[in-house]
Amino acid sequence: MVLLTIVYGCSKDHTAPTFSKFDNVLKQPSGFVAVYNKTTKNFDMSWDMSDTNSVITYNIAWSDSNVFDLGHLQNKYTQSLNPVFKISSSEVLKTMGYTNLQDSLFIVYFTVSAVYSNNEFREFIGPRAVIDSAMYSK
Repeated sequence: MVLLTIVYGCSKDHTAPTFSKFDNVLKQPSGFVAVYNKTTKNFDMSWDMSDTNSVITYNIAWSDSNVFDLGHLQNKYTQSLNPVFKISSSEVLKTMGYTNLQDSLFIVYFTVSAVYSNNEFREFIGPRAVIDSAMYSK
């Protein structure tokens, strides 16, 4: 009896949750590039977003780990539909807790997601662009 209860109670849903059911609506930005500009001391990013239908802004995220979600994650909204973004290196490093770097080189990993808002989604962050890295140097 217990065995039948366990078998009946087990979930038959063995697929990982993904954005696949939203593929026809939510698109990820493409061509994402992040670079460090030593002259301005900014991280400069750019990307392509061919379909901006329902996109209200973009979410830039950064991490200190090449396993992005396991690092010190921070993010910021662009407040614009412009597919370029600049952020000061001091803000990026400070938000991750690096206020006094001893090393002269430091790698930061960046990505961008479109933020959607319409009848179906309300300020919903879509799939991420491919992660890119930029090397900070003093």
